[in-house]
Amino acid sequence: MSQSEAFEKAWDEVAKLKQKPDNNELLELYAYGAIGQNKDISQARKLSMYEIAERNKQKKWKTYLDQGVTQEEAQKKYIDIVESLKKKYGFNG
Repeated sequence: MSQSEAFEKAWDEVAKLKQKPDNNELLELYAYGAIGQNKDISQARKLSMYEIAERNKQKKWKTYLDQGVTQEEAQKKYIDIVESLKKKYGFNG
């Protein structure tokens, strides 16, 4: 299985965790997922000051982009996180 296919599989599997990940885990999944899907942060919608959770997601995403995380690195990290979450929270798959 290619890394891209493994990433897509992990993307689907995260929805089948037995328990919702904590906020920090969700932020990491969001940021690595966005980079792994090659989304363009400049195309993200502008948020109001009241959308704190969404602002935090975009901030984490931008942080990883600023650190130079590539699409391939993000996919690998996303896969690794999902595998660790499956062990931590259980998996309905």
